[in-house]
Amino acid sequence: STLRNNGVSHDGEHYSVAALKEADEGLTVASVPPYEAVFRLDPLSRAERSLVALKRFEEVLGASASGYLVGDRVTYPDLGLFYILYELAEDDNVPDFADRFALPHCGAFLDRMSSRPQLADFLASPRRMPRYARDPSGSSTY
Repeated sequence: STLRNNGVSHDGEHYSVAALKEADEGLTVASVPPYEAVFRLDPLSRAERSLVALKRFEEVLGASASGYLVGDRVTYPDLGLFYILYELAEDDNVPDFADRFALPHCGAFLDRMSSRPQLADFLASPRRMPRYARDPSGSSTY
């Protein structure tokens, strides 16, 4: 899915859908340190760094009474996280990411956000830009 970035998937050194797609089956949030422990350090693989970031969002969502990242309604950070999780959950990426990586709050958040009428309408519309093909490394093939 692409909601920005001219159709190019969000993929980089610190967060990579491609790396999560290729990650070892045993990699879960329990096997990576907390975000605060690795901030500005680089001892981890791209998949592990990606999971560290998602683990932080899992913790914030788990502690949220509203189910949103900030406050009691959808904010821009929620839309940003939705975009990242929606792309990760695409059929050709890691559609079972919530189970595979032990991220139940992120999975529930994605389901809630996807069912919001305006987002659901947008996702089903021709206004949504298609994703471009990506190399397994995450780089663009164009």
